[in-house]
Amino acid sequence: MRCDTLKFCQQIRPKQTLVVIICIVFISSVWWMSSLVNIPNVIQGFIQTTWRRSNKVEDIKPNYYFLITANYTDGNKQTFKRPPSSKDNKGTASKLILLKNSPGKPWDLIAAKELRSCSANCTLVTSGNNLNDFDAVIFYGVGYPRDSPPRKTPGQVWIYFIRETPYYSKDSKFNRAEWRNKINWTMTYRSDSDIWYPYGRILKREKPKQLDFQGVTKNKTKLAAWFVSHCRTPGERHKYVEEIQKTISVDIYGRCGNKKCDNNKAQQCLQMLSRDYKFYISFENSFCYDYITEKALLYMGADIVPVVRGGANYSKFLPPNSFINTADFKSPKLLAEYLLYLDKNHTAYVEYLQWKNHYYSETERVPICELCTKLSNATAYANVYKDIYSWWHKDTCKRPNDLGS
Repeated sequence: MRCDTLKFCQQIRPKQTLVVIICIVFISSVWWMSSLVNIPNVIQGFIQTTWRRSNKVEDIKPNYYFLITANYTDGNKQTFKRPPSSKDNKGTASKLILLKNSPGKPWDLIAAKELRSCSANCTLVTSGNNLNDFDAVIFYGVGYPRDSPPRKTPGQVWIYFIRETPYYSKDSKFNRAEWRNKINWTMTYRSDSDIWYPYGRILKREKPKQLDFQGVTKNKTKLAAWFVSHCRTPGERHKYVEEIQKTISVDIYGRCGNKKCDNNKAQQCLQMLSRDYKFYISFENSFCYDYITEKALLYMGADIVPVVRGGANYSKFLPPNSFINTADFKSPKLLAEYLLYLDKNHTAYVEYLQWKNHYYSETERVPICELCTKLSNATAYANVYKDIYSWWHKDTCKRPNDLGS
């Protein structure tokens, strides 16, 4: 008897009968199982496991991955994950940025969209434990939970990111000695930040327009409106409004007033203000250096004149004759009387809207591309803050002085 199939035995002696039976059973089992098991999947699993071990992919979170496709002889396509390349298709070095303590999903999505159109090459990640993988780490200061900073990799850039005023920053963790000499860049609304992040910008039009503000505003029937949800603030804005209400009518929307406009219909509310009201009360909750929020910048996009009050130098950021500043009046009563004058003098009122022919307001923009561009040449912007908490808090806000004793 011959064992031609196995080709490793010649004549089978009786005492080898058991061995032959075992061989035949083994070959038959393999042949039977091959009809049930997808061999390419088995191969892929082996390749994937081996690749992951050699590249330590388990240290990298799934949302960093991109997919590559493998073709197999049976025509099936399988995919497995690998970390992103360190260079883009132009050969430009890519930078990984980790966002710690994210301000929220909308911010993350806006930032990701900005990066897609950025000429510099960066990837923003919102989770990750191994800081060694990243070129930069953004620490969102509001409510940051950890007392001490993580271990910093040499050459890594750390960014302190915050948008609330020092009164509402909730960033006391950064006052600890362990955070000294750790932060390299700042990203805030202050113009002296390394990456300036205002609540909006006023941009010059490429071509001036000739808008009909006389026609747009002639049918306005109401004087002033205020949307507010925080009724008592360090800026004591509620007291100022109470004073001007002794002379003029101010419609107050939100938790601090008796009028409502659906928060889920922001665009409709803006259209209502633009259609019905002449002035919008744009008072900040705090008197802080450079603090101008969307309370002014958003409503500048509507056909309404903002009345501003805060600690910023508004002329530094807004076009001339585009707003009315309470600081230009000795008392709330004098401001109210001026608004009444503009209400009766339509030509003078329209002058406060003419700036729209030459400029426009832009909000909802994240300066992540500016950060990425600097990161591509980080040594040129080398910096370190000895005490980031003092930089943010010390002598940057003040109490209002326009309400008398």
